[in-house]
Amino acid sequence: MALLTFKLKDTTFKIFWTGRKHDFNIEFTGDYYRGKMCGLLGNADGDAKNDFQRPDGVIVKDAIEFGESWKVPGKQC
Repeated sequence: MALLTFKLKDTTFKIFWTGRKHDFNIEFTGDYYRGKMCGLLGNADGDAKNDFQRPDGVIVKDAIEFGESWKVPGKQC
């Protein structure tokens, strides 16, 4: 397992990654970024029902559709 910890403003971020299981988790404490984020990790407003929100604001239920909506055109990894 790998752990990355960093602090921005009043917020401490912890990113956990387990390579073999491809398990990824992020935790944060602090209020500065609460509700101000968007993307693959949700918006951090405490409401899990809207975490699958596409860039256009539409909330979807399908994880594949959600992930595909955040792709950057022309970029491949």
